[in-house]
Amino acid sequence: MRVLPGLERAFLFFGALALVCAAGCDSKTKSETKLEPAISESAPPAGMALATLEARSAMLGAHKRGFDTAFRRIEAQLHHARQGRHATRPAPEDSQILSLVFSANVQGELEESGSSANPMGGFSRRHTLIGLHAKPSTDEAQKWWGRGMPTTTTSFVVDAGDLLFGSSTLDRQAAEEQKAGEIGAQAVIAALNRQPLDAFNVGELDLVLGLERVQALRKTAKFPFISANLRHVDGSQPFAGHVVVKRGKHKVAFIGLTKDKPRQSEYYANRSLKVLPALESYQEELLKLPADVSVVVLLSNLGMSPTRELVEQLNAQSLAVNAVVVSNSNRLTTSPSWVGSVPIVEPLSRGKYLGKLDLYLTGTKEGPRSIAYANAFKDPTERVRAYRRAWSGYFKAREGHDALLRELETLRMTPGGTSEKGARMEALEAQVAITQQALDVTSGVVGEAAMQVGTLESMIEFGEGADWAELRVIQVKRGIDEDTGVRKVLDQWAAKR
Repeated sequence: MRVLPGLERAFLFFGALALVCAAGCDSKTKSETKLEPAISESAPPAGMALATLEARSAMLGAHKRGFDTAFRRIEAQLHHARQGRHATRPAPEDSQILSLVFSANVQGELEESGSSANPMGGFSRRHTLIGLHAKPSTDEAQKWWGRGMPTTTTSFVVDAGDLLFGSSTLDRQAAEEQKAGEIGAQAVIAALNRQPLDAFNVGELDLVLGLERVQALRKTAKFPFISANLRHVDGSQPFAGHVVVKRGKHKVAFIGLTKDKPRQSEYYANRSLKVLPALESYQEELLKLPADVSVVVLLSNLGMSPTRELVEQLNAQSLAVNAVVVSNSNRLTTSPSWVGSVPIVEPLSRGKYLGKLDLYLTGTKEGPRSIAYANAFKDPTERVRAYRRAWSGYFKAREGHDALLRELETLRMTPGGTSEKGARMEALEAQVAITQQALDVTSGVVGEAAMQVGTLESMIEFGEGADWAELRVIQVKRGIDEDTGVRKVLDQWAAKR
């Protein structure tokens, strides 16, 4: 483990400043926003209040620039610390390598999409890339997957969900749109059948036209559909919760979880379905796995943030999980997002990227719990960024609040009284009350974020295991040959749409 000592003092400083703001700024602000000044013999000269507000605005701008500079430096130091770690990847001859080729968030996109200058995606090129992955020593494979890719691996191909359809409201669209979507989903299955997946996790978007459509598609698929927490309303399970794939010396278990908090509150109920809590469902599924499973991979449709929270809970209970592929948040992870010693990955959306996670497993393993990656790390970058966002929110609220106060004070100093002036002042007073509430909220958020940062025992920690997880995410783009068989399948289905 290696710690960054210099940064902790900076965080303690920021945390203390935030707590001072949270405790003191509010009461000060509230006293400053009393719009009717007290009448006394020592009343301030005319214009003094406006000058004070303008001076405070200038100071606020200076503080904001200083904070932005400090945060950029902290993020840069964290980046350099990650790049400078001393752990090295095990040599291929000293390890068993499991390659997990993965997709997610394809959303029924059969062809390339994106800008005309750089379109990406398409099942025909995806098929070619997966085929090249099986021939790692060839020049063409190394051209696209990168030089130095391991030449002896045990490979698996999976999809983490939201594969078949691109919208959660397709069921509300016109009949011809629904028909086109269903034909597109059938084309997805037909294309994948030429190179079947080892596991497909049923996602939220996959259920948009109802469970019956998905089950009909499953009958034509040459690969397993899984979900550990999806249920009929009577509690029965429409899909297996996991699949175990034995390949070479390894038995790899893939467990699927469907999003349990959909975009629409009645989304599952309207389809006579329910989704059970993710943690309990995963725990139950683990108990069903064979005792000789060597690796456990979670295919999570929960989205990135809920998945990270789930993995934290799994780690706290010492429950086995060795890698996670995420769908439903449409993020691109070019390096794993680590929670403890668990790498979490997601390949953006619409089939534009294809990912490969190579697990270098060393020594004699005694099940999934014995796997520990040397390149895992506890990374506080997200907390740093959350803290920065909290301060940005506070600065924005303060700037808006003070701008209203300055305008109000300017009107007070303007001679004469008109109905328009009175109406504007009344409107400003109402807005000041609203922005005061925003100040109260944002200063509270800063205080909470400061507590999160201030309680970090160390800024960054690296893994202490001997294994290794290496991620490659590549663009599915023009220049990659289209597989002629898949191209023919896509053209046949396109004629039916």
